[in-house]
Amino acid sequence: MCADECDDGVVEKALRVFRPDEFTPPAKAASIRLIVENHRFFIDATLEPSEKKTVTHRLRVDTGSEDSVADDVVKEGTNVRETTLGNGLGANYKGYSGVFKLVRLGPFTFRDVWGPAVPHPGIGMEMFRRFVVTFDVPHRKLYLQPNQHFDEAFPSPSAVAVVHSTCPYHAQRSSWRSPSQGRVGDKSST
Repeated sequence: MCADECDDGVVEKALRVFRPDEFTPPAKAASIRLIVENHRFFIDATLEPSEKKTVTHRLRVDTGSEDSVADDVVKEGTNVRETTLGNGLGANYKGYSGVFKLVRLGPFTFRDVWGPAVPHPGIGMEMFRRFVVTFDVPHRKLYLQPNQHFDEAFPSPSAVAVVHSTCPYHAQRSSWRSPSQGRVGDKSST
């Protein structure tokens, strides 16, 4: 699938399917290993939550996720925040998010990447939207070609605030950034 922004601001999305014997890899794209396990796609990425820790983790490819990179190791990063995510079985449950100092995908390095802490690491569309992405499943390769969004800053994660109501699962979504960055969507944000 690829997405390109037209002059009028409309985003064009395309999904192209090729026969394996007719496929030619994109000329300007970098190739990284695509791991296929139990009908799921994964890639290996190097995550550096701080200067003191660097890990290589297998991330599940989740094109339905709005996250950049999600991994528990971000709890060792900077600007870690705890959020009450909701209420279940009579108790609130908490979640964490923070900033990875570096995220490396093949030859690409990203700095100051916001992400949630989750027990099952994943990579989502906040990262993939920066590329034209080509899945070459028969050859176990993922091709990444930077697009016009490649150098954009990573937005802070959305926080989920518990809404006091008679339904314990009722939550209201709100977005936030660190105080120095302003609210998400503010035109004055830096």
